[in-house]
Amino acid sequence: MEKKIIALAFMAINFIVMTSCINEPVDISDDTYIYRLIENTAYAKASQVKKNIIDYYTESNQPEKALKMIAAILPEYSKKDTISINYTHLLRNKAYSLANTGRYKEAIQLYEHILLINDSLIDKNAQTQALLIREQNNEKQFTIDKQKSILHSQQTTIIIISILLILLFILSRITICYHKILKDKNRKLFKKIKIEERVEKLEEKEVLCQSKAILSPSENIYRKLCELMEEDKIFSETELNRTKLAKLIGTNHCYIDDAIKQCSGKSTKEFIDNYRLRYAAQLLSEDKYNISMIAELCGYRSRGTFTRLFKERYGMSPTEYRTISQEEK
Repeated sequence: MEKKIIALAFMAINFIVMTSCINEPVDISDDTYIYRLIENTAYAKASQVKKNIIDYYTESNQPEKALKMIAAILPEYSKKDTISINYTHLLRNKAYSLANTGRYKEAIQLYEHILLINDSLIDKNAQTQALLIREQNNEKQFTIDKQKSILHSQQTTIIIISILLILLFILSRITICYHKILKDKNRKLFKKIKIEERVEKLEEKEVLCQSKAILSPSENIYRKLCELMEEDKIFSETELNRTKLAKLIGTNHCYIDDAIKQCSGKSTKEFIDNYRLRYAAQLLSEDKYNISMIAELCGYRSRGTFTRLFKERYGMSPTEYRTISQEEK
């Protein structure tokens, strides 16, 4: 009560200073004087000030004034939430003032109504507290779910990375094994190729060393073709065919086809490609030229055609042949 009186006193003094309309001395120790002074100011229209004035009237045993002011302010509170501490406080003052005026029945009824409001207020507070707890639990659950989601995401990421690492390891092992197998296969092929080349060269040397007198017409044609291939390397001409071979030897292209077929078992194109690819293998072993240059030196317009024919002939690409030939030196 003293705090309310002090607060109202300060408001009254402020009002006096601002308006300068009070000429008589002010005694702030006289609470009756202060409240009377405030009643005549604009401050008295404020809800909180009215409430403090009602408290003063109720505690200073001025029930009629309290009831009058309560009757004026009660509709304002009724429009708001009737289940509130301020509203029940106002009703307690009214019940107390009714009892002081001898209206006990009305006071008792009002107290019963206050008890009902208090119960509702307790329920409301309990609901509010329950809602607050539910919201807090929801926030906690959301945080837990979020952490679980992050943990699950991290675990999934770790599992995926682990699987990828395992697959990468397996792939690397497969690649290593594949290259080892391929290298072993190419090494065997290289040795086989070298043996076949030696056999072919021996057969060609045998034909070249024989006397022309004992050779058949087809063998003589074949011998001349081998000499042109070995000495002049005419296979390097991209336009070389049976017609040009026949012109160089001075015979018919049909005799060229027959002589090559009879002596080597190959067609004219296969015969030319055989010399080209043998020469290519030789150049690849020397490692002086790149593959495109070697293809051109051997009479091929396209590196792709050269690579395809070389792989068909030797079972490996020019690059693989070059690698294995360098290792076998």
